[in-house]
Amino acid sequence: MHKTKGFTLIELLVVIAIIALLMSILVPVLSMAKEKVRVVLCYKNVKTLAMVWLMYIDDNGGLLVGADGRQYREEEWAHNVRPNGTRCSTPEEMMNAIKTGMLYDYLKDIKAYRCPSDHRYKNTPGSIPGDGEYRSYVIADGMNGLSQRTNDPYKRYLELKRPAELFVFVEERFKEDVFQQGAWHIDNQNKWCGNMALWHNNRTILGFADGHIELHKWTDKKTIAYHSKPGTDDATSMQVGNPDLNYMWERYPRKGGNR
Repeated sequence: MHKTKGFTLIELLVVIAIIALLMSILVPVLSMAKEKVRVVLCYKNVKTLAMVWLMYIDDNGGLLVGADGRQYREEEWAHNVRPNGTRCSTPEEMMNAIKTGMLYDYLKDIKAYRCPSDHRYKNTPGSIPGDGEYRSYVIADGMNGLSQRTNDPYKRYLELKRPAELFVFVEERFKEDVFQQGAWHIDNQNKWCGNMALWHNNRTILGFADGHIELHKWTDKKTIAYHSKPGTDDATSMQVGNPDLNYMWERYPRKGGNR
C-alpha cells in the first residue's frame, strides 16, 4: 500500500513565506495602480470642467461664470448654500446645490465634480473644516469671485492677458469658514490663504483658463505641512520665499498683477 506524500512543515512554511513576500510586493503595486487610475479620472474631471467653463463664456458674451461662495445667486457656477443662505449639511444637499449652478447644464455628471481620491463626503461634518463636503473643485477667487479681497477679480475673458498662465480650477481640502467653498484665493505673494488638496501624493491638479490641465508637484516642506491640516494662522501661512507659493501667486488671476 502506497502512502500519499504530503508537504512537510518546513515546505509549508516556505510556501507561506513566498506567498507573504509576493503579497508584500503586489499590494503596494496595486495601490499605486489604483492611485494612477484615480489621478487619470480626476485629471479628466478638471479637464471637462475647464472646457464647460469656456463654453459658458462663449455662450454668455465673454462673461465669466460667478465664483462667489458667500451667497445664493443664480450666476454662480456651483452653489454652496441653500436658497435661504444657510449651509448645506449633507452630501445629498451639496449634490443638489451643484445641480442648481450655472455649469450643471453643460456637465450633468455629478461624479465629475468630485475627485475619486476625495472621501470627505463619507465623514460626518464636525471639527475638521471640509468634512462632509462632496465637491472637490473650486474656482480661483480672481475669476469673478469675491470682490472685496485685496486683488480685484476679472469679470470677462478678454480681460485675461495670458489665459494659459492663469489657473481657474483648484482641488481644495479644507475651508476657512462655512461659506468659503466657491472660490480659492491668495491675498499676497508671502501668505497662503485657501487650502489645496494633496490627495495625489503631494500633488494637486490645476485647470487653466485656456483649457489645459496640470498635475503639479509641491516640493517645499512648509507647503505640505500647511495644506495637510486646516487653519490659516500667520505662524504657518506666512511663507516668504516659498517656491510653491510663488508659483501659485504668479499664476493667480488678479487685475493689475498679471502680465
